[in-house]
Formats: sequence, structure tokens, C-alpha cells
Amino acid sequence: RKEFFDKTRELKEQENTIIQEGIAKVKAEADAKKKAAEEAIKIVKEQRDKEREAIRKSEDTLLALVKNEADRRRQEVSFSYKREIEDLKQKLSEEKNLTVKAKDAIRETIKLKEQQLQVELAKLSNEQLQKDIEQRQKLIELQLASIKSGSEQEYQLKMQQLITQRDMELSNTELTEQMKLAIKAKYDKQMDDMATQRETDVLKKQQDAVKVRFETEIAQAHG
Repeated sequence: RKEFFDKTRELKEQENTIIQEGIAKVKAEADAKKKAAEEAIKIVKEQRDKEREAIRKSEDTLLALVKNEADRRRQEVSFSYKREIEDLKQKLSEEKNLTVKAKDAIRETIKLKEQQLQVELAKLSNEQLQKDIEQRQKLIELQLASIKSGSEQEYQLKMQQLITQRDMELSNTELTEQMKLAIKAKYDKQMDDMATQRETDVLKKQQDAVKVRFETEIAQAHG
């Protein structure tokens, strides 16, 4: 009977040993798979980081080749915001210990960055527009200084001058719609008045020319 119990205990111990060895083996395999997965994730992350770094270096190289100052500034702003947004998105996808609030905060920051980018690009476009208008105004002033007073060319240039002045005022991004309408109405009236004055001047010149011709013909007839 004692031998039976001893044998039973021995078999039980062997069974426990086998079970423990099995558990240890399964755990070791799981740990190995986990480590392999972590290594794979690490390798992928390193590859992505290198790829992103290479792309950014390429962008910086191309940016240095852009001659136009306005285009270069727009690209600089775009690259800067794009990179910030990319880094935030990467943080959101790769960091596993972020709380729900932290994730929401990052998503909100991404939205704000995207909005800020559009605002900055619009601001740059407006600044470039104002520079273009200023150049047009200077050109018109130079042309006006070299043409005959009262000529058709002078009239056309003064019309263009009013249009550029109107465009400059309308380029103010802080204007309300009502203010824009008021500015347009003001310049529409000035252009209408100029057109009316031009028609009056042309008619008077025609009348004066007819009068001179008539007086000349009479003088010749009596001569």
C-alpha cells in the first residue's frame, strides 16, 4: 500500500513537472514572439524615421533652389506646419500609453495646426497681392509722368490707377462685407465721374475743332 502511494506521488510530481515545463515553454515562446514583434516594430519605426528624415532633407534641398522669394516663403511655411502635423500624428499612432484626454488634445492640436497653416498661407498671398498692387501703382505713376495731359492714354491710365487703389483697399483682410461694398461703391462713383468728365472733354474738343475749322473756312472764303 505504501509503495502504491509512493508511486502515485512520484507520478503526480512527474505530471506537475511536465505541466510546469510546458507552461515555461509556452511562456518562453510567447516572450520570444513578443520580443520579435517589438524588434519588428522598432525596425519599422527606425525605417520610417530615416525615410521621413530623407524626405525632409530632399525638401530642404529643393527649397534652396526656389528663386522666387514669395514661393520660397510659402513652401517654408507649408513644410514647417506639415512636419509638425506629421510628428503629432506619429506620436498619436506610436505611443501606446497615452490617455484618452491626451489623444484628444493631440487631435485638437493637429486641427489647430491645419487651420493655422491656411491662415498663414492666406496672409502670405495677401502680402504678395499688396506688393503686386504697389508695383502696378508705381508703373502707372511713371507712365503718367511721360504722356500728354488730356490724352486718351492718360485717361486709361488714371482709370487703372483708381482700380489699383480700390484693389489695395480691398486687400485688407480685416474688412467686413459691408465695408467692402462701401469701398467698391466709392470707386465706382469716381470712375463714373471720370468717364463722364472724359466724355465732356472729348465733346468740347470736337466742338472746338469744328468751330476752328468753320472759322478757318469762312476766313479763307472772304480772303
